[in-house]
Amino acid sequence: MHIVAELKISITVRAPFLTQSSAPEDYGLDAVLARDNEKRFYIPGTLIIGKLRQAWQELKSLQTAKFKPKIDDWLGKTSDPNQEIDEPENTVLPQRKRLYIENLILSETGDEPEKSKNSPNFRIRMNSERGVVDHGAYIVTERPFVAGEKIIFQGIAHFLATNKQEIKEFYSYLKTGLQWISQLGANRTIGFGEVIEVDVKQPIPISSVQAKRLPISENAIYDLCIRPQSPFCIAERRIFGNLFQSSKVIPGNVIKGTIANMWIALLGGKTNQVNEGLDKNRPELIRHFDALRFTHAFPSTQQQTRPVIPPLSLVKDTIDKEVYDIALCEGPVLIKERAPEFAVDWKKHSDVEERFGWPSIKQELRVRTAIESEKRRARENQLFAYEMVVPENDLAWYAHLDLSAVLETDRPKVVEQLQSLLAQGVTGLGKTKAYTHIELLPEKTVKLPNNSHFEIALKEGVWIVTLQTPALLCNPHELNASQVDNLKQAYSNVWHQLSGGSLQLSMERFFATQSLAGGFYLWKRFQKTQTYQPYLLTDAGSVFVLSPQKGKEQHAQECIEKWCLNGLPVPKWAIKEYKLSDKPEEQWSNCPYIPQNGYGEIAVNLPIHWDRNPQNKKVKVELIHQEKNV
Repeated sequence: MHIVAELKISITVRAPFLTQSSAPEDYGLDAVLARDNEKRFYIPGTLIIGKLRQAWQELKSLQTAKFKPKIDDWLGKTSDPNQEIDEPENTVLPQRKRLYIENLILSETGDEPEKSKNSPNFRIRMNSERGVVDHGAYIVTERPFVAGEKIIFQGIAHFLATNKQEIKEFYSYLKTGLQWISQLGANRTIGFGEVIEVDVKQPIPISSVQAKRLPISENAIYDLCIRPQSPFCIAERRIFGNLFQSSKVIPGNVIKGTIANMWIALLGGKTNQVNEGLDKNRPELIRHFDALRFTHAFPSTQQQTRPVIPPLSLVKDTIDKEVYDIALCEGPVLIKERAPEFAVDWKKHSDVEERFGWPSIKQELRVRTAIESEKRRARENQLFAYEMVVPENDLAWYAHLDLSAVLETDRPKVVEQLQSLLAQGVTGLGKTKAYTHIELLPEKTVKLPNNSHFEIALKEGVWIVTLQTPALLCNPHELNASQVDNLKQAYSNVWHQLSGGSLQLSMERFFATQSLAGGFYLWKRFQKTQTYQPYLLTDAGSVFVLSPQKGKEQHAQECIEKWCLNGLPVPKWAIKEYKLSDKPEEQWSNCPYIPQNGYGEIAVNLPIHWDRNPQNKKVKVELIHQEKNV
């Protein structure tokens, strides 16, 4: 029986104290205390984890026979900074842990007079030969607490236990390890951050509230509501090697992977994937887990409303910045006798995103470093930063769960068992390992914004498809950067192949951008090739105007309807190129960009294509007739 236990931790520190913020505050201060998005002082949970690991290792080195904490099991294995790059097998696989500590927030302080606070600390280093301050060795540090004042920080920890006995065992080791810590934060050599008291409340198992039985979905589709309980980072790109920038979208593979990692960790973490025999209480969920399709989760402040990715066929007038959609225009156009601006030229995107239901999201930058335990200082070349998403107020993320690939007779059991797994909350979201609530909802509970909806029926002889998530479409080996016609032909080929020859690019109209996804991790984790080859993705928002082949209208309609429900399938060239299995539920092991991970989601015939067509709005539009040889 696996259990998620919640523990309340309280640590009392004697001032002065400093956990340095990566964000600047007042002028004239070189170092200020870390604050969260609500401007509260905090001690990072990662710092507590690091100090706890160090304390356990020190206590274990005393060779006490009875002190044997499961350090690597409970806190995860640490990566070796000296490991050779040619030995990736130990670095690309998940390094799971079972203890997650949230940031400890300042709860209360002493009653010293306010006037004595907020006066800064000054530090210098003297030049011994000249008797003056060394150049650049003058530091002004924020001091919000009076020296000697008691500062109490409190927070929550979650521990994934395999049984009740392990909870008792872990609680004893946790309390001992935290009480061994003598100092927290910076400037320990001059007396900062002295720990004077630690209190850990008895663990409380999070009760698995019996979720309401969901009605059987006609389309085998259910909705998901995801509410992270702390800032998280879903790294979409790495800048200069050590800055991880978070996506505002939670990809389907992240949702699925987080659930799988937590499930495996709860049951002892003896395997790297969900397989037969992992959980005897959830046999149907294990059997069909690979076949589950999680779409990407989009953020919204409107309750149970999921936004839509704006199409790349939108343009703005260069003067009044009014928005138009040129997907149905037969060629390049001038609007009000001016060349319009496409999205790549816009200085402001928020007005268009707001039209499609996207909220303004606050982000927070945090800088961290690994610590060299022997020297008790920052380890060389181990500084990194997260640009995190802050889930404020009523912000929630909405996605869909697709069970169409699951046997119809097993679907009720799969839903019931997934609900029971999610009932205690999900730990480990993103790089910050945020604790998250995920709730299953009946189909069509989550709505789309009022001005955007899916209309599958053929309209004016076309279907206008807008990618809502990136997709593997074009074969990169068929492309030549110097020839635009190559790209048209590649897209024509893939739509023809995906639809079984029933669809074609209408008038060769498409508005698309592409990007490469790759790097050392993706190469060694997924690809089974000796030669590195990044994935070529067609970006979300890309628009394709499709029309049916004569005599194949019915088959084309069925393809569009299936893609709307289940996402675009993986093209045949990709199955061959990346050595994927012919069984869709097995393709995840060789390629992350598959429908089961939320990629290839589409919207069809968004109203804006017609409502903001400049020709329909009686705007003066001049078609540019180009010569055939241009």
